[in-house]
Amino acid sequence: MSATHRKNPHRKKPQLQNVWLPDAFLINEPVKPVIYSLQASHRGDMYHVRAAMLLEPKPLFLTDCRPGSDANSTSSLEDYLCWTARSLGQPYFRVPWDYRTYSGKSAPTSIVGCYFGTPAPWPTGYKEFTPLLTTMRRCSITKISEGQCTRIFAKWVDKDTTAFAFARVQAGMTLFPSPAIENQIRTLLLPILISPDRFGPHRRPNGVLVLHRDSGVKPGGAYPELDTGDALLQILQTVRSASSATPLQPILCGVDSPNSRVVWPSIGTYWTALKDIKARAEYVDNADITSRDIEALFLKMAHQEGYFRMALGFRSGGLDLFTLMGIPTVSISLRNLVGEDRHDVLTLPVFARTNVKYDLPRHRGTAWIASHSHFGPENVLYSPFWEKMDFSKRPPAGAPFGVAADQVRRLDDRTKEEVRERTPGLFFTFDEWVLRVGIDVAMKKLPGVGYVPGTERLVPSLSGESVVDRAYARYCYPIEERGVVERWFRQQEDREKNALDEHAKRAEEMMEGPLTPQDYSVVGYRALAARMWGRIFYEVFLTVLEL
Repeated sequence: MSATHRKNPHRKKPQLQNVWLPDAFLINEPVKPVIYSLQASHRGDMYHVRAAMLLEPKPLFLTDCRPGSDANSTSSLEDYLCWTARSLGQPYFRVPWDYRTYSGKSAPTSIVGCYFGTPAPWPTGYKEFTPLLTTMRRCSITKISEGQCTRIFAKWVDKDTTAFAFARVQAGMTLFPSPAIENQIRTLLLPILISPDRFGPHRRPNGVLVLHRDSGVKPGGAYPELDTGDALLQILQTVRSASSATPLQPILCGVDSPNSRVVWPSIGTYWTALKDIKARAEYVDNADITSRDIEALFLKMAHQEGYFRMALGFRSGGLDLFTLMGIPTVSISLRNLVGEDRHDVLTLPVFARTNVKYDLPRHRGTAWIASHSHFGPENVLYSPFWEKMDFSKRPPAGAPFGVAADQVRRLDDRTKEEVRERTPGLFFTFDEWVLRVGIDVAMKKLPGVGYVPGTERLVPSLSGESVVDRAYARYCYPIEERGVVERWFRQQEDREKNALDEHAKRAEEMMEGPLTPQDYSVVGYRALAARMWGRIFYEVFLTVLEL
């Protein structure tokens, strides 16, 4: 058993729950029914749910559905996952209900906006309809959450020595009713792919697709910390300078080139150019052809044709799609942020993924909270922190351990809105180095790209090279510094200490006062850094003796 799947006594297990469902929904699951369940506003998790369903088909239950065409619409997720269920012969039930409505002791009072899709007993195939309230019954079921979906497909892939499981997932990320329809759509995508405002006619053997994320700072968005923000140009420059020889070629995705002296190639908001394909007469009314599958096929084709070798961006569902399609990926996230343990499951070697973890928050709303997923006094980072803290209680529920209740600042609604809307800042100096090392590590793992590494490590890593964080990067140095490593490490120690001091200062300015959740960790970070640098200089001393 891999380290990824060792038993964790604190990991949440699927729990029995009472849910209101149509009486025919569980017709094929009469004993101890198990279903996939997802809140439809969690759009980034749709790819994980599909991957799990492909390997372990079960009925699908979608809640909090909000159809429409605005930014808060969940229509694309509903289309994507309901088509997944149909392709597997599984029933689905999608509802606008929240948790209290679908799990309450009393039956829901309205069935408006609820749709039940079932393959039986209709001879012509699936039928979707609004069930009668009188057919609803309260069922005791086990719900599989999005987090459990990640572990389901990773476990299948990890145990499968034939590689069939991952091949099934890769193929299923572009799911069409028939190979003929997929080939038709490929033909339509090719002119868009090679157009000058997308990938253009030139292939890039060292191309890195850099994904832009900006959904977190918007109302209702998740994790503003993981938006690209002011770090976009910093990331592009770091990607280009990672190699000690031929520069990597960053290609922007989701945004146009930023204002700078360099014009960076970009495919922009490529999905807007693909809408006409779904709108064609032969596809527009076919619910089994989804916009998300068309977009995924466009990206898969670009990789297959050699327009880029690797995708890079902040942790997101969009980035996970590349991983699940078998495309090498670098995922950037804040160490200790909620959900990191789940995404570390994706660092199995077969996924060709490197998780890069920086340490110091870039967004004003990112701070420590008490973990909701573990027993005992453990803190995690959350963004924005107030969404997981209940200030109506004293002390505030969710306040981090080690911070007095009266030292946790309460934000009014207006301040919360202002804080959320601020874009994340730059990486601190040492975190930028962590990113450069992570890119270098990821590129070195790719076969046949002619990549010349830009860094070396003082000693081999005992924990592997799928996760690159501060502890890993401290031992690395640029190849051009090979003859003066002691000087380099002395400078790095100063850079890290200065970054910690700057973080403490910025945290106090942002949250108005010391010992708030924002800067609570600085003392612990400093102590850890001091211990690590002591070990590093001991290794440097041994290296010098060997020379």
